[in-house]
Amino acid sequence: MINFATSDDNGTYVCHAINAAGKSTNVLEVNISPISATVIIGQNQTISCTVTGIPLATSIIWEFTPDGGTHSLPLHVEDSSGKYTGGSVHNPSLTITNFQPDDAGSYVCFAFNAVGVSSCSIPSIFEYTGPNVEISKRIDQLRLSGEDCRKTALSYSLLVYIAMRGSLSLEEEHSIILREIAEAVFNVSDVIVSPLIDIIEKKLLPTYLKRMENGTFKPRDFAVQK
Repeated sequence: MINFATSDDNGTYVCHAINAAGKSTNVLEVNISPISATVIIGQNQTISCTVTGIPLATSIIWEFTPDGGTHSLPLHVEDSSGKYTGGSVHNPSLTITNFQPDDAGSYVCFAFNAVGVSSCSIPSIFEYTGPNVEISKRIDQLRLSGEDCRKTALSYSLLVYIAMRGSLSLEEEHSIILREIAEAVFNVSDVIVSPLIDIIEKKLLPTYLKRMENGTFKPRDFAVQK
């Protein structure tokens, strides 16, 4: 009981119990690492978490705040289809699999015991990097500028075609269709498309396919759709 409490009494109070066996505390201590990191897209990232104190933890909950967001969301590890692993009493550490831009943000670990709840004092904050980031921006630019630039529209059209076919070469099977695409975009004949093949197939296509799987990428401009 604190009588006549004032602002000087603000702070954290810890109760210790001592017997012949030693000292115990009812406040759990939660520590996580790393505090911050930049993660390459596609890699797995583990946030190590240690929970100490008595009574022992009865449950662990991780919360995530997206980069630029203001609200924290609980991570349902068991229902994440393998996106997250760990986050349990036996393994408090959290592993994020196949790190993506949407995984960037801050992560906080909460530990519950019979007395109450404790959390790490500092969240773990992750950013992302990797070649896919820049490539994604280039694909978006292709999509958005296709209406005004026929070369851009051609590049995007070829990208869509490659994704649909799964491969690209200048063999007869492909060259006829590629030429038809190019001529339709430029409204001329005898268009040479080979200079665009290398960058589209080796750099843009892998990211395009991945984003198509996620359902987050759709053409919208008339020239690009054509």
